[in-house]
Amino acid sequence: MKKPILSISAVFILLSGCGNTPQKEIQVEYTLTNSQLEDLHEREEKLKEELRNKRLFKLKKAKLEQKIKDSVEKQFINTIKRLSKKTTSFDTKLKRDNRNEVVIDSNRDLIWQDDSAVKSLKMNWEDAKTYCTNLIMEGYGDWKLPSKLELLSIVDKDRSNPSIRNGIKNIASDYYWSNIVFTSDNYYAWYVNFEYGNSYFHDKSNLYYVRCVQDSKTLNFHTFIKETYFKKPFQDISNITQKLTDIYLTPTKIKKEQIPQKIVKPSLPILPKLIKDEFETKKMFQYRVNKEIKKREIKIKQLQAQYRKDVEKRNQILRQIQKRYLDKVNIVKEEQKYKKGVIQDKIKQWQKSAFDVVMGGFKLEKRSYDAETATLYATMKAKNANYSKKIALKVPLNMAKNYVANIDKVEVIPKFDFKDNQIVLNSIKTRYNYDTYLAVLSDKDFKPENITVAIKDKKVEFNSAKQLRLNLQNPNLKDTYQIEALAYKDGKKIRGVKYDDDIPALLSKIKSTKIDSKKWLFVVGIENYNETDNIKYANRSAKEFKKVAQKTLGISERHSYTLIDSKATGTAIKNRLRLLLSEVKKGDTIYFYYNGHGIPDPKHGGEPYMLPSDGIPDFIVSEKAFSLKHIYKQLSDSKASKVVAFVDSCFSGATDGVSIIKGVAGSRLAPKKVEFDPKKMVVLTAGQKKQYSNMYAKKGHRLFSYFVMKSLVEGKKDINMLFKEVSYKVSNTSNEFGVLKKQEPTIDGNKKIKL
Repeated sequence: MKKPILSISAVFILLSGCGNTPQKEIQVEYTLTNSQLEDLHEREEKLKEELRNKRLFKLKKAKLEQKIKDSVEKQFINTIKRLSKKTTSFDTKLKRDNRNEVVIDSNRDLIWQDDSAVKSLKMNWEDAKTYCTNLIMEGYGDWKLPSKLELLSIVDKDRSNPSIRNGIKNIASDYYWSNIVFTSDNYYAWYVNFEYGNSYFHDKSNLYYVRCVQDSKTLNFHTFIKETYFKKPFQDISNITQKLTDIYLTPTKIKKEQIPQKIVKPSLPILPKLIKDEFETKKMFQYRVNKEIKKREIKIKQLQAQYRKDVEKRNQILRQIQKRYLDKVNIVKEEQKYKKGVIQDKIKQWQKSAFDVVMGGFKLEKRSYDAETATLYATMKAKNANYSKKIALKVPLNMAKNYVANIDKVEVIPKFDFKDNQIVLNSIKTRYNYDTYLAVLSDKDFKPENITVAIKDKKVEFNSAKQLRLNLQNPNLKDTYQIEALAYKDGKKIRGVKYDDDIPALLSKIKSTKIDSKKWLFVVGIENYNETDNIKYANRSAKEFKKVAQKTLGISERHSYTLIDSKATGTAIKNRLRLLLSEVKKGDTIYFYYNGHGIPDPKHGGEPYMLPSDGIPDFIVSEKAFSLKHIYKQLSDSKASKVVAFVDSCFSGATDGVSIIKGVAGSRLAPKKVEFDPKKMVVLTAGQKKQYSNMYAKKGHRLFSYFVMKSLVEGKKDINMLFKEVSYKVSNTSNEFGVLKKQEPTIDGNKKIKL
C-alpha cells in the first residue's frame, strides 16, 4: 500500500427530532495517497489550462469581432464618400460654412455648431447632453456634447477674452460644458473656460453655455443623402434608407492578384537516330548507344533541376495567393454575418438621419392666438420638405405677445420614434427663453407614417473565384529518358525494333466462354500522359486484356467499361466507375484492370495513388478519389460478391527504370499496404516495394500484363495457380533486364476466389 501523505478529518453531527437536537457525533478521516494527490494536482492544472484557453479564446474572438466591425464601418463610410457627387475638402485651418452655420476642422475631422444659440443658451449638464442629441441644423443631425479635449482643440492660448481659434464667429467668453464626468465625484463634470482657455470641473446643476460637435464623416453622409431625395418626405426617407441598406449589405469585392506567368518548358535535346554499322559488333553498338543515352541524360537532368526549381518557386507563390484569397473570403463571410446582426439597428439610425436631412429641422408659423383659453394655434413646418402639422400651444397671456413676435426664433423639438418601418410622432415641445411649452395634437396627427425597407439577402459573390482553383504548374519535364530511335542496318535496308506478340494468335484458337450476365469488366489503360512520361505498350496491353478477359471469362461488351489514354481522365474514371458500381447486383463479379503510373504519397507513408491521363504526379495526392485505398474500398463495398483486380503498376513512382517525379532525390518509394475486404476481393499487382514495372519490348506488352493474359488464354481459372505461374515467369524474365529492374508480382486477399 502507498503511504498516505495527506489526512483530512471531519466531524458530522447527527440530528433528530423537530428541534434538531444533536444526538451523535461521527468523526471521519480521509487520506490521500501520493498518486491520488498527483491526480488532484493534474486535474487542477487541466482546469486552469482550460480556463486560460477559454479566456484567450474570448479575447481573440472579441478582437476579431472588433476588427470586423471597424472594417465594415470604415468601408461603408468610404463608399458613401465615394458616391457623394460633391467632394468636401478643406485646409488644415478652421473653415466656416456660413450657409449651414457650422465650422469644419478638417485636421481633426470635427464639425462645430456655430449659430447664435452657442452664445445665448445656458443650461445644466444633463440638459446640455439632451440638447446636443436632439439638435438639428439645416439637416445635420448626429450632434453630441464635445469632450474636454475636443473643446480644448479650438482654444487659442495666444488670445484671451475670448481665447478661441480664428474661424469661429459666435462665442461667449465664459464656461462651456464638456461630456466628461469628473472621475472622483459623479455630481461634477468638466468644462472649458473660453475667457482664459483653461478647463476645470463643477457641479452639473450649474448653467453653462453649450457648443455641440459631430464627426466630419457625417458631412459626407448627409451630402450623400441630400443628393438622393426629391422632396417627397416619407417616400424619400424610404428610398434613402433602402439605398443605404443595399450599400451596407453589399459584400466587399476581393481584388484579383496578379498571377505570375507560367515557366516556359526548356527544349530537350533531340533524340538521335543511331544506326548500327556493318563493321560494328552488337556490343560495340550497344556501347555507343549507352554513351549517347548517358550524355543526353546529363543534359536533361540539368534542365530538369532548373525547371523544377523555377516551377516550384512559382507554385509556392500561387499557393500563397490562394491562401490569402481564402483568408479574405473568410473575412468577407464574417463581415456579412456581422452586418446581418446589426442591420435592424442600422436601419433605425439611417431612417432618423434621413428624416433629419429631408425635413431640415422645424419652425413655427403663427395662425392665431385665443386669449380666452391662452392657446396659440400654429403650424409646425419642416424647413426643407413638404411636411407640416397644425398644433395648439398653451402659452400664458403675459408671455404670448413676446412669444408670437419672436416665433421664428422659437426652437421646435418634435419627438419621433422609428420602429418596424414606421415613423411615429410622439410629442412636440417648443422652447423660447428657457420656457418650454408642450403642443396638443389630435389622434389623427399621431397617425404613423409608413416607410418601407426590404432587407435583401445578398449572397457573397466573388469575381475572382478562379483564384480558388489556381492551376499549379507541373514541375516535371515530359520525356522518355531513353533513345527510342534505334535501328539496325541490314544490307541496303534499315529495320527498326520489332516485337513478336503471340497473344492474338493464341486467343483466336480457343473457344469463347459462355457470356455470364453476372460478370463485369472495368479496364483503364494509359500509355500517353498529358503531364508526364508515357508508358510504352500500355495502350496495347489494355486493349488486348479486354479481348482476353471477354473471351476467357465470358464478359459481354455491354458489361465492359474501357477507358484508354485520353478517355481515361480523372473525371471519366470517377464517373464511369460510379456508373458500373450502380449497375452491379448481389452475386455479381467485378474484374478490375489498371495499367498506368502509380504514385506514392511521400508525406503519408507511401500511400499509393492511380494517375489519370490528365493528372500531375506531384499533385495527384490531393485527389483522394484516386488513392488505391479509396478505389479498393469502392470495389469491396459494392454489392458484388467477388472482386478480382489486376494492377499493372508498382506504385513506387517509377516505370521502366525511370522516376516519374523528376529532379527529386529518392523519389522512388515503397508503397503503403492497402486495406480492403479480404474475403470478397483479391488483388494481383505487378511488383512490390520499390520495384519498377517493366515493359516487355520483345512481345510489345507490359511484362506483368503479358503473362497474366497468357495464363488466362491457357485456361488458368484458379487465381492462386494463375498467380504462381505469372509470378515465376515475370520474375525470371525481369532478371534478363538487369538487377535494378527486378520485378516480383504480389497477391493479396482471397486466393480461393475462382475466376
